[in-house]
Amino acid sequence: MNILRIIFIILLYSINMKAFSIDKIYIDFQNRPPFFEINSLSNKLDEGILYKLTKKICEKAKIPIEFAETPLPRTISRIKDQKERVCFSYALDDPTRKEFSYISLPYFQEKRNVVVFRKNDLKIPKIKTMKSLLEDKNITLLIKRGYSYGMYIDKLLFEIIGYSKNQNYENETQFKQIYITYLDNVNMLKQIELNRSDYMILSLTEYEYLSKQNKNTVKHLNYKYLDDLKEGYKRFFVCSKLIETDTIEKLNKSIINTVGKL
Repeated sequence: MNILRIIFIILLYSINMKAFSIDKIYIDFQNRPPFFEINSLSNKLDEGILYKLTKKICEKAKIPIEFAETPLPRTISRIKDQKERVCFSYALDDPTRKEFSYISLPYFQEKRNVVVFRKNDLKIPKIKTMKSLLEDKNITLLIKRGYSYGMYIDKLLFEIIGYSKNQNYENETQFKQIYITYLDNVNMLKQIELNRSDYMILSLTEYEYLSKQNKNTVKHLNYKYLDDLKEGYKRFFVCSKLIETDTIEKLNKSIINTVGKL
């Protein structure tokens, strides 16, 4: 009888422990300095503004995580499938993702966006808004496939050019004012330098960092602010709905405790 009682207590304890524990969550990322940066020697993720903040927030919330380098389109598919406990923590505010995912409170705000272009370009410096840039059929914007550039720019891209990041196009050459690429930001800057496209959009946070690391490229480039892009973007966690709402609440509480309300 005593043995049965001991077995019962052990089982009850195990069940209670399971109820209070959180299964591991995969945090998908892309090598994107200064946000996530893989060490070139160890080939491991160990640096980056968002890497450190993500790790700190999850540790405070006692949420076990594992970082996984994954292309963004694949991450979105994983979240939509709701078969894996996965998030990515470099997301912009995008209401369309609320249909298939949980979105956290914001936990980081970048410096405002800038337009990067060649120094010998005489036309772009005269244009004052993103809307006017996209309406000009003689200049080409370089964008990354599947990426959100924030609600305002995403809306302009669709209204003016007919492009949506959520669609797969068989013939991307139909878009005369944009060039779509899989390249990272460093190589995108090189594409601008080499006159393969005219301009790109990124935050000053990223551009300042990349400028220091790629001086030979950026010495041929310049940047400017636009009148209709006033504030830097905020970054969020986007998570699969397979993850418990209690865990998302813990994540949000940890965000407030770590960085406050943004």
